[in-house]
Formats: sequence, C-alpha cells, structure tokens
Amino acid sequence: MFMVGIYDDEYEIYCDYFDKEKEMADFSELLDPFTQSMYDYVRPVYIHITDYELLCNLAHIIRNELLEEVISHSTKICLSLKQVFQRMLQDIQERLIYIIQTYIRDEISLHNPTQNDINYPDVLISAQTIVTPPPTPPLTSSTDNTTSTLTSSPPLILLPPNKSKGLYPTLEKTLTCLSKLYLVVDTKIFEGLAQEAVLSCMQSLIQASSLIANNKSNPLSLVDSQLFLIKYFITLREQITPFDINFVIEKIVDFPQLKHALQSLYNYGSLFKFSTNNPIYNILSSATNPRVTSTSIDAKKDLEKELKGVIETFIISTSNKIIDPLVALLTKISVFTNQQQQAAATQPTALLSSQPFATVERIKEVVEQVHSRIETDLPQVVERMKIYLTPSTLALLSKPIRTNIIDSFDQINQYSKKYYTDDQIKAMSLMPMETLRVLLDKHVPTQIIINQPNK
Repeated sequence: MFMVGIYDDEYEIYCDYFDKEKEMADFSELLDPFTQSMYDYVRPVYIHITDYELLCNLAHIIRNELLEEVISHSTKICLSLKQVFQRMLQDIQERLIYIIQTYIRDEISLHNPTQNDINYPDVLISAQTIVTPPPTPPLTSSTDNTTSTLTSSPPLILLPPNKSKGLYPTLEKTLTCLSKLYLVVDTKIFEGLAQEAVLSCMQSLIQASSLIANNKSNPLSLVDSQLFLIKYFITLREQITPFDINFVIEKIVDFPQLKHALQSLYNYGSLFKFSTNNPIYNILSSATNPRVTSTSIDAKKDLEKELKGVIETFIISTSNKIIDPLVALLTKISVFTNQQQQAAATQPTALLSSQPFATVERIKEVVEQVHSRIETDLPQVVERMKIYLTPSTLALLSKPIRTNIIDSFDQINQYSKKYYTDDQIKAMSLMPMETLRVLLDKHVPTQIIINQPNK
C-alpha cells in the first residue's frame, strides 16, 4: 500500500505539470525503476517463508485486494506496478505449492499418532464436555491496516470453531490447508493438491483406525475403529463437497521395450556391427517410441468407496456380534435339510430334532444367548454410536442391524414351525416377533429425534 500511495502522489504531481493523456507512457517509464526496486527488495522476504498460512494470506491480499480491488479500478496506477504485483503473486503461489506438498508429506502422510491421538472414544467425550466460548467475529481486511489483514484468513471457513474440536489431527490439518488454499491458487492447481491431500488424509485415518482396533485394553476397540472411520470419512466428504474437486487425468509415459533392449546389451557380441539387432539401435528405437497411457484419480470416488466399505463391515460385524450363535445354528440347519432333501429318494430321512446341534434344549440355549446379547452387548454398541455419529446417521446405520436380527429370529421361527411340534416349540421359549421388535425399540433408535428450540 505504500507504493500505491506513492503512485497516487506522483500521479497528482505529474498531472499538474504535464498532459496526462498524451504523456502517460513517460510517467510509467519514470516510475518503472521504483517498482523493480520494490520487487527486488520484497522477493527475498516472502521467498523464504515456510508458513503456508502466511503465504496464503499474502497471496489473498495481492490477488483479491490489491490486483482486483485497488489496481484494476485505478487509472492512476501504471502497468508496471500491476505487472510487478502479478510477478509477486506468481512467486508466492510457486512457493506455496512447494510448501503445501511438503506439508502434506510431513504433517499428513508421515504423521505418527501419539497415544492421545488414538485414545478413542475419550477424545470425543473430552471434546464434548469442554465448554467452548462463542466464536470471535472474523477480522475485516482494510487497505489502511496491513497488519490486521496479514493476520486474518481468507474468507472461507468450513468448520465452526466448536466443531473442529475432537477432530483427528491429520483431518483438521487437511481441512484447514484446503480452506486456506482454495481462494489463492488456480483451480487446476488446487485440484491436484486437493487430490493429494485428501488421499493422504484417508490413508492416515485408516492407519489410525488400525491402531485403535489393536488396543487390547478396550473391549470395544473394533467398534471404535470402525466408527472412527465412519465419522471422519463422513466429515471429510461433507467438507470437500464445496470445493467441487474433479478427477485428475495423469498421463504416464512408458518405454515397454527399453528394458529388453538394455538386457540384450550384455549378450551381444560386437556393438559396432550395423544391424537392426544391434542393442544400441534397439535402445534408440525404444527411446523414440514411448507409450503414453492415461489414468484417472478421483479422491471423491475413492472416499465414497472406502466409506461404503467400512459401513458395510460395521453393520455385518455388529450384527454378527449379536446373532452369531443363531446364524451358526441356522447354517447347520440349512445344510442338514438340504442334505435330507437330496437323500430322500434313496434312504429314510432323519428328524431335525434328533440332531445334536438342533435339539430343543440346544435351540433354547442359543435363543437365550442371543437374547442376552441384545440386552447387554447391543446397548453398548448403540451408546458408542451416539458418541461418534449424528442422530440421522445413527438411525440409518441402526436400521439394517435391526433387520438382520429380526430376519434371523424369523428364520428360526419358520424352521421350528416346519420341523417341530407345538410342545417342542413351547419348550424352546422362542420370542414372538412383536416382543422382539419391542425389545429392539428399547435399545436401537429407529427414528430421528430433533430437539425443538425453546420458544
């Protein structure tokens, strides 16, 4: 802004003595050395900055405030000053790309989680109990206050301050990095860096999930690891949506015949014999005929795929945790009945109730075991889900778990009606389906509860 003020003053003085319409070129030439001197003096300062946030703020000031708001709307500023600011912006952006790539590698890809980082769900519980102060209004940039402008961020805030508490470090760094970078670089450059950041963040979350699952002191470590991924994959997906990241096409140059030509170099007699079989000729021919292939990388699709996979795994593992004994029993019954149907034409069929795995006492034992798990294990999982997930997400994931439990009990009821007498069914103490639904309603939420604001 100091140089802009000098140009304004010099322009006023110049107009007092010369014809501003005819001799503006002379005015530009007069001040060209000053702009070059400013560039030579300032460039060593920002070219050694290693803080990407400061570089983003500098690029934001030059791009959105100086070039777009001040210089482009002023007739007093000559072309040379605009070109110098554009050169400075390009230098800062180049420096920023390098710093961001280094930051993604060191702080996200190579992040080494501490014990506190993976202490879930205590991290989320602690974050929920901390009372956060109301967010401070963002500083407004002003052309008269450069200091406040440098310390303020570009006007793009993804997560409110109270929502960022409890985020895994690499996820918070990724979202902060992308929000700062979004408004200060070109779209194509941002897409490439965003692809790299999002994929690195996903890998770091998967790594952290594995460490959480290996916590032997936590009986629900597997559940925590899966909910950890579901929560943060959903958060990452929601936060990158406004960026509108498109897939990136990468062209790979391959020399498929070069390796074979180099290997034949050691098995050839005279290298100076002119022939199409000469390895030197083959090497030169291979180097001049590369094969170009294209691959597409879409971080959003990869994220959706990973999220879908971990959700399906969570639903299956949670359902099996509750109904695994019943599923094993149903599998044995299904195999036995199929074998009996195939052998019915050649030999007498055996009664299902006479099989050791399908006696009335055994079925009763399995049903009671599953009933006990519904009363004890299922509420623990649901409480964990409430810590990690929003009510809407919790309801969506609970629905297929309920369905799996109900379907298993429905199958054992169908088998009992087909292969057992009424007295045997009564001795099994099978749970009526309506009673089962009431029991599940007690422990598994099926509806989204929305708190109405106080009027």
